[in-house]
Amino acid sequence: MQDFGPRDVTEEARETCKNWFYKVASIREIVPRLYMEMAIIRCNQFLYGYAEFDETLRRLSVMIRGIGDPLLAMYARAYFVRKSWDIDTTSKAPIAQCLSDSAATLRQLSQPYWQKIICSSPAGTKVDMAAYIACILLLI
Repeated sequence: MQDFGPRDVTEEARETCKNWFYKVASIREIVPRLYMEMAIIRCNQFLYGYAEFDETLRRLSVMIRGIGDPLLAMYARAYFVRKSWDIDTTSKAPIAQCLSDSAATLRQLSQPYWQKIICSSPAGTKVDMAAYIACILLLI
């Protein structure tokens, strides 16, 4: 429903929505904060209408770059693309940014540093590099 906007929402609902966004913004860890914000992103229409979605999507796509683990970052990008597609099927910039960042992540995995980290066994589990990359490719 494209005509739905802040004028259709009561002041109490807007205040509740703002309160939830403030609570999410206070989460210190990037991954939980990112997923919580992506989960409630459609609530932006209660506050700003559809005008602010482009800026929010751009900010979230850049925020995903802060995730250090390549597999977690790729999954976050996949979820982000899904959520942004639900909001606006015509907005291509955030999706293109995620695709570009995904390509950079795949290039990064060919470096010996990442291969050593991924193949090490921190908790007794051994990860094969081929299986790790296969998991990433399934997300693309």
